[in-house]
Amino acid sequence: MRKLWILLPAFSWLAVGSLRGPNDPQEWVVVLTGDNRGYLAPCGCSSPMIGGVVRRATALKSLTAGKQALVLDNGGWVEGTGRQDVLKAEALAQLASLSKVSAVNLAPSEAKLGRGQVLALQNLSGGRFVSSCVASGDELDMARFASVGPFLVGGVSGDPGAVASPLGLRPLALDRAVETLIEEASHGRLVPVLMLQGTLEQAREVAKQHPKLRLIAYRSGGTPPEPEQVGETLLASCGDKGKYLASLRWDGKKFSSFRVTALDLTHADDPNAQRLYRSYLDRVGEEDLLAKLPRTPSEVGFVGSERCGTCHKLAHGVWSESAHAKALATLEKVGHDRDPDCVGCHVVGLESKGGFASREVTPSLAGVGCENCHGPGARHVLDPFNHSLAAGGEKSCAKCHVPDHSPKFVYDAYWPKISH
Repeated sequence: MRKLWILLPAFSWLAVGSLRGPNDPQEWVVVLTGDNRGYLAPCGCSSPMIGGVVRRATALKSLTAGKQALVLDNGGWVEGTGRQDVLKAEALAQLASLSKVSAVNLAPSEAKLGRGQVLALQNLSGGRFVSSCVASGDELDMARFASVGPFLVGGVSGDPGAVASPLGLRPLALDRAVETLIEEASHGRLVPVLMLQGTLEQAREVAKQHPKLRLIAYRSGGTPPEPEQVGETLLASCGDKGKYLASLRWDGKKFSSFRVTALDLTHADDPNAQRLYRSYLDRVGEEDLLAKLPRTPSEVGFVGSERCGTCHKLAHGVWSESAHAKALATLEKVGHDRDPDCVGCHVVGLESKGGFASREVTPSLAGVGCENCHGPGARHVLDPFNHSLAAGGEKSCAKCHVPDHSPKFVYDAYWPKISH
């Protein structure tokens, strides 16, 4: 049973909506997700990569099939306020509706997109956003709490002003927001559960100050840590960047059986989620966001790897047989070749004026080429003796082969593959 609680002018509470009947069994599965931080798909060149919303939809179905389920999304969907961030947030809102997420916490990252966009996200999600740390959510058509089966769920930020201020609303102090959640849960004989856009340290402090809370879902980085128990309150997280789900069992008295599900290749792509994700990529391409990226002037022009090959034949031969030469093609196969998040590490000079624009306009700069490591080569081509190029080396690789995208990358092991 899922209900939303909204604050009326007389300060009473109204339950609206219902997804299940009143006679729910005691045992529930609770699934934690959220904190995508802009990642809708796995990103990187080390196999196998984990994560992605299309796998998540399949994993959610598997974890909740035939069970009473509370699915909590802690928000934190995007990291910026640009157009691509808006498109990502809209896609994630639609995916929340598709996967029947029970409640989504309105995080500062989404609030920064502005009131109009938050209203749009609320509509796209099917009214799943909650925010307990604004004095009134009436203007956003947003509930403070969601009632799902035996649970009353609230959503807060460690900094309530970071949610309220961008929306022109008055923040409610964190302690007061949590107290209200606990009071309303007590009146309804419900289990108070809190989604917190905050750290483990903040979660510990909230648990100490409000010992009647039973579960706090907080944000963390990397692999989800083991949950902590503070009195009667369990603190748990699903990690970040959309790589994992975390799940728990509620037996009517306590939470237990914490489990981490890595979104790896064992989870097939959900076809409905895939359609929504493809629609997102289509919008990125149709709006030509790649062409709208800011670019800095370059004092030296790019020439492309084929030009380098006229003199450096041996090195060019090694490059042409490498995965670097085919880097853009790998994106084209999966439809990410117009995605600003991805293209920069698959072409030459995307951040510079005169760098890669498209395969049609700048075919010589498609793929990772000589100039990614050695710098723009126009002066060197005209006067090689007086304008030498940088030697390249490990620092050149580190710009793209970061731990998040290439967790298995070790320079000394990979360099022999392209040694020249």
